[in-house]
Amino acid sequence: MIAKLKSKLKAVFKKVLKQDGGEFAKRIRHRNSEFWGSAEGKMIKAVPMDASAPLAEWQNINNWQRRLSNKHNSIEFAKKFGCRVPMLYWEGKDLADFRSKSFPEHYVVKPTLGAGSKLVFLMNGSYNLMDK
Repeated sequence: MIAKLKSKLKAVFKKVLKQDGGEFAKRIRHRNSEFWGSAEGKMIKAVPMDASAPLAEWQNINNWQRRLSNKHNSIEFAKKFGCRVPMLYWEGKDLADFRSKSFPEHYVVKPTLGAGSKLVFLMNGSYNLMDK
């Protein structure tokens, strides 16, 4: 059911972006172009931030909210303001290191960058529930 809902929402969003008219569609296209239309935009989300960094450092670029499209940065930003965040069991790039860790019975694996359910694994022991 969730996959069906995600698929429907994705189709609606694509339709809105392709429409010529409508203020909402224009605003989304403009924001997408402003945020990600340059090499700088793509680089910004790749730079990791830390909760201990002063707010001024988080906001020292135009459209600073782009930093939050990086899941690591989003978690650090939430921590900065005392929000509860999910337990992080592992973070890194070396999958050999990942395989050597022990995890609870149920856990989620997802990339730092990306949207939707691409490369997201809902694990029940060694079984990925997303494979159902």
